[in-house]
Amino acid sequence: MHWKIGSNYVFCHREPENPRMNKDHGPELTSSQLVYSEVKSALTRGERWLDDKFFDSSIANRFGVSRTPAREALSKLLVEGLLTRSGRTYSVREFSVSEIHCLYQLREELECLSVRKACERRSQCNMDVLENLVVAMDKCIDSEEKSFEFSQLDQEYHLAIAEMSGNVFLLEAMYSIQNKSALVRGKHLLRQQSRLRAQVEHKKIIEAFSRELPLVAEAEMRYHIRSSIEAYLRSQDD
Repeated sequence: MHWKIGSNYVFCHREPENPRMNKDHGPELTSSQLVYSEVKSALTRGERWLDDKFFDSSIANRFGVSRTPAREALSKLLVEGLLTRSGRTYSVREFSVSEIHCLYQLREELECLSVRKACERRSQCNMDVLENLVVAMDKCIDSEEKSFEFSQLDQEYHLAIAEMSGNVFLLEAMYSIQNKSALVRGKHLLRQQSRLRAQVEHKKIIEAFSRELPLVAEAEMRYHIRSSIEAYLRSQDD
């Protein structure tokens, strides 16, 4: 499963055996594309191999490529707002509390629009996609080792709803905001309680969706996004 964003593809958490080969679409990934894909996955999943600060040479060495494709990949992630740079040092972007509030304020409106429009198109949507993602997330709740997988599935869940809205520009906006939110979301989803809470809310959204109640689905989504930021801020106080 994938979502097409312009000329790019957003792949789900299950990657092909050969990470350079996109089996659905044929051509082998370039070195730059491979590094971009792997580093972005590490960022949005919160994987521990990626240090908070690093150099293009360390990334090049990890993937066995020259520094040129490593720099190209990192430059793209800079443009997307997932990294920052000071001299030769790259850093995982950190958000202030004020920035997080602004980020989630925008995300709340996009998510509510997505679910309302998707619900209005219920007859044209395949609910199996959402239900399968929820089943997969259920299997990750009790295991801290699977918290990163839960975070990725959570992102796929929200992007699937945006895709169901039928609005490609809304999907593009959601893709961008989800990537930035993932830098925040992954941290509090390390907690089992947070994963359990999120999953209860995911199921309430699907229930409203299944009953074709767009205003109820929107209200459930709004509650979900607001409780997410509250959970994150509480985790920072501990």
